[in-house]
Amino acid sequence: MNYYRTFTIAAVLGLTFTNGYELTISAPEESQHELASKSLQDIRNSLGSNNLFDGVIYYKAQNLGGKYDIHPFRIKEVFYNDQLGYSNAVTMYKASFGTGSGIIPGAQSYHDSLRIARDFGPRMSLPEKLAYLSFMGSRLAEGYSSKTENESDMEKLFENALDHKLNGGICGDIHRYLSEHATALGFDNVGLHSGIWQKDSKGKDGDGHLVYHFRDPSSGVYFIQNYSQIVNTGQNTVQGAVDVSTRILGPISGVSQVESSERKNKYHAYLPKTSRWVQANLKGFAEMKEDDPIVRLKVSNEGTTAGLQFTKDLGQGSKARGFIMHSDFDTRDGRFEMNAVGFAMQSQFSTPLANSIIDEYGTTSSLYGGLMQIRAPSYDSKLNAMDKTRDTFFMGVKVRGYARVNKTTGRIELETFTNDFGLKDNAASVDARPRLGVNQKVGEGSFSVDAERELELTRNSQKEKSNTLQTHFDKVSLIYDSTKAGDKAYLVLNSEYYVFEGVEAFAASAVRQVIKLSFPTAEFGTISFAVDASQFVSNKSGDAYYDNPFAASMKVAIEKAVNKFVSVGAGIEYSKNRAYWVMDPDITPEINKAKGLSGFIWVSAKI
Repeated sequence: MNYYRTFTIAAVLGLTFTNGYELTISAPEESQHELASKSLQDIRNSLGSNNLFDGVIYYKAQNLGGKYDIHPFRIKEVFYNDQLGYSNAVTMYKASFGTGSGIIPGAQSYHDSLRIARDFGPRMSLPEKLAYLSFMGSRLAEGYSSKTENESDMEKLFENALDHKLNGGICGDIHRYLSEHATALGFDNVGLHSGIWQKDSKGKDGDGHLVYHFRDPSSGVYFIQNYSQIVNTGQNTVQGAVDVSTRILGPISGVSQVESSERKNKYHAYLPKTSRWVQANLKGFAEMKEDDPIVRLKVSNEGTTAGLQFTKDLGQGSKARGFIMHSDFDTRDGRFEMNAVGFAMQSQFSTPLANSIIDEYGTTSSLYGGLMQIRAPSYDSKLNAMDKTRDTFFMGVKVRGYARVNKTTGRIELETFTNDFGLKDNAASVDARPRLGVNQKVGEGSFSVDAERELELTRNSQKEKSNTLQTHFDKVSLIYDSTKAGDKAYLVLNSEYYVFEGVEAFAASAVRQVIKLSFPTAEFGTISFAVDASQFVSNKSGDAYYDNPFAASMKVAIEKAVNKFVSVGAGIEYSKNRAYWVMDPDITPEINKAKGLSGFIWVSAKI
């Protein structure tokens, strides 16, 4: 048992003992049964919650797949028995920086260097191309200079490298230079992407960083390059490659700005898988719902999530909360672990109006923040440390306003967060997503039509301070939702149609179908069924960012109550491929998760 898990369990036991002891000495003459009942109710009253504990223990049987142990491209190993291939790569590299040979003339300009790559690249093997790019990355890195940051003139970088000077720009400039040579060599789906590069295992020297990715068209596999370091990610999608890249750079990059493969300086704000897992855990404790428990516990063979949350009703629709939580997730590559302590504030009000065009309006606002530590494994101990730890400050804000006229409700919303602000290095990224939407109820039943536009904050060039708001997607949803509070029988049908970058650009489009069905039976308990499937149907832009395959997950489960507090359940689940990140129901840090059939059983308790 590790230190943080021990601390969490000790905190839970300490809270239970303290409250129990105080209640015991205050009423020594009461019977044990009366004391227990009074203790539970007094704890509920004093802590402002009707639910003290919500826990589940489950076991999941599945094929975890192989260990995702990647290795960087190592020139000495690759060319140990291929001196001719090594010589070809060296000859190309020298020619690209002015030293020609009898076959290849020396480049006298940046455009000459690109021409050499285009003309002679088709004759090179894949290892020769990778070695050539690695040599170039090493040469350009020697001229790194923070004083000439974001210099977009590639000719100046060429001249600086040619003369071995120290005015060669920073990461974005160098990797722009390399990415254009990768394209000239015949690689495709090339683009820059950002992350937080934490070289030190303890998070003392993290910094925002730009690297680039490219695809080998013959295998469909993506590579990433960080100066001289080249890695085969083993991934067949841009989003998968960026997940691997940001994991290599450090334990967490909250947002990665990913450049379009077809439009230079067009970026997408992507949330890597680890960031989404962290954010889901934080919001799970920060967002306040009716009858939230004080103690939350989830234990499984995959990992543990445990925490305490104390909520205070401030009156007039406002609440405050303090929480402490731990979560870990075990993969074949190691354990992901996060620990956080934080606070949350929430306020909401609604006002009905009479004799007005508007029937009702209202707002909901929430704020949360705190301190977090995350530890994540590296894919290769030679590439980086075995694991890395990062201490961060996190904060999130969500503000929503609405107005209703009859059965039509319009809304405006802003959600923003940062979860990677380093306490030791101040490196950070921010996700900000304004949304506009309208919902139309149809008839008196459970059917509605919803339309929404989501924008995202991203960069519009490789320059450090170049932020812009752009449309992420327009979405139309047809929704049937028969859920009611306390009713175990329901049906939810949600058909979604996405147009990425808005209807005016129509860069790509996708459909998603979500089905949820639940009904109680006298003999077997409650049976539930869920399907989540998505598919891109067009990609007018040709942007590899939208090259995600058909993805689907299906779950069937049975749950039966043992008594008032405890229930048991079992089910099976099937999944295929990873969906586009907004539609991905798999909120775990696992990248190499094997898809297929799995089974699970659980026991849950609510007190």
